[in-house]
Amino acid sequence: MQRNNKHFFMRWILAFLCSGLMMTTAQAGTPLWTFEPLTETTFPVPTNLNPTVQYRVTNQSNKPHTLTMKPIQGVTQITTGANVCGNPFVLQGKGSCILSLQVNGSELNNPVTNAPVVCQQGSNTQCYRPSSANVLRLTQAEALTLTAIDPASGTQSGGTGFTLTGTSFTSATGVTFGGVAATSINVVNSTTVTGVTPARALSGVVDVVIELPAGSATLANGYTYE
Repeated sequence: MQRNNKHFFMRWILAFLCSGLMMTTAQAGTPLWTFEPLTETTFPVPTNLNPTVQYRVTNQSNKPHTLTMKPIQGVTQITTGANVCGNPFVLQGKGSCILSLQVNGSELNNPVTNAPVVCQQGSNTQCYRPSSANVLRLTQAEALTLTAIDPASGTQSGGTGFTLTGTSFTSATGVTFGGVAATSINVVNSTTVTGVTPARALSGVVDVVIELPAGSATLANGYTYE
């Protein structure tokens, strides 16, 4: 009987330790604060642009946390603005704020990946970052320029094919003429983008703007509607 009691006690201890280990592992894999991207997080950054990347950071627990972000070369945390996270910042239970990051293209000498990392103040181990799909993936690119358009004029009805020339066009997302989006945009290479002009009710000159996730470049009075 005594031997059976000893075996029962050992089995109970083993089951208790395994249960505790499983609970600890599960808790370790559950982020206490999470990141929701509010902007693009993966793109090249021309050296003459300073785009802003934002995440909503949310406390998933009922306990308040005082948090700080680990420094990132070439990235500056913006700490002012409506509901913008300070440095450090306090998240009340289930509370959130906007982590706003200005990327300095001229200082982005090395690619940025697996960031941002936000930690409990005073701790190097209680840290979390966005999911793998939403971490920062930033690379430095040459300066963005928009130097020419061909042809430089067309009819008010639109439908004119055009070619833009400049630099750092690889991640271009759109082109506008006087604020109206062009169609059939095609990024040929880093220096050439083609498309079709939109219609415009009035004749006259308009600005041509090429848009990237990191920002934009303008050819002032670049196109004339006849």
